[in-house]
Amino acid sequence: VVEIDNQGRIITPQSLRQYAGVESELVLVGMGAKFEIWSATAWTQLYSGLAQNFDETLAAVAQLELP
Repeated sequence: VVEIDNQGRIITPQSLRQYAGVESELVLVGMGAKFEIWSATAWTQLYSGLAQNFDETLAAVAQLELP
């Protein structure tokens, strides 16, 4: 459960901001019916790594056995 202020902003507790490493900028990443909050720095690093290894990541995902 999250709190939303009068301007429609999500109030994120300090403990969660610290856990996610969010200092000033953040990224909301859609995950189906949910979303994740990432620090902009951490997301950029992760995304850059995935983009650089896209072909290997795609091949690994293709090997997954889904129910």
